[in-house]
Amino acid sequence: MVWDVNWTAESLSVGRSDPDLDQRLSAELTAFNLAATGEDNQQSLSVRAVDEQGELAGGLMGWTWATCAGIELLWVRADHRGTGLGRELMAAAEHEARRRGCVQVLVRSFSFQAPDFYRKIGYIEFARSESVTPTFTFRRASSQLCFCLSPYGPVIDRSSDRSGR
Repeated sequence: MVWDVNWTAESLSVGRSDPDLDQRLSAELTAFNLAATGEDNQQSLSVRAVDEQGELAGGLMGWTWATCAGIELLWVRADHRGTGLGRELMAAAEHEARRRGCVQVLVRSFSFQAPDFYRKIGYIEFARSESVTPTFTFRRASSQLCFCLSPYGPVIDRSSDRSGR
């Protein structure tokens, strides 16, 4: 390895969204993971819900790899919150994750987002990072909570899932 490289401001670029970099890093990490584990089944995962007018009511984005699934984004439009749509989105994602051979699902939530929702549907908090943001609306410190659904938790191994699939 070369350790005597002097990285300068000219050789480093800091920015916001960079789709080309995202694609390259994903490809490189996928290749590294394959070489290290032999697992070659990484896939994106999405669930979309539309209302009667065909407008997006909610959705979920995530991934599956090996025996693990991850939920990166879950959103339900304000007028559909509390209707069970979030639960259905998660149930559909869990069902597909099981179909792909996954035995655990990982999800993150800030303390002001949906930690109670995840607990209610059987996820177990296993990590917490305090003070991710200095304050939010009510000047309370926020936390990023990590939840896991695994064979050791109450949901993934149940005989039938919530969606009746």
